[in-house]
Amino acid sequence: MDVVKNVNDLKTAEVRKIALEKMTERIESAPQQDLFKAEKLEAIKKEYDEMVEEMIEKIISIPRVLLQQKHDVKGGSAILI
Repeated sequence: MDVVKNVNDLKTAEVRKIALEKMTERIESAPQQDLFKAEKLEAIKKEYDEMVEEMIEKIISIPRVLLQQKHDVKGGSAILI
């Protein structure tokens, strides 16, 4: 699932939906049932955007550089005397 290709993709509605679904699954699959499940899910929904903004501020992006050779490589050996 390649939904996030850039840090700013975390702000999209699709990623937000997937993240909230995963958090809901995690809470519901806990071995011990949580009495405050509904409250936790509401808090997560409210705080998601703020948390994403804070995370984006703290991430240092590393630019990707692709080096490509411009001309053909000519190789050989020379005997230097």
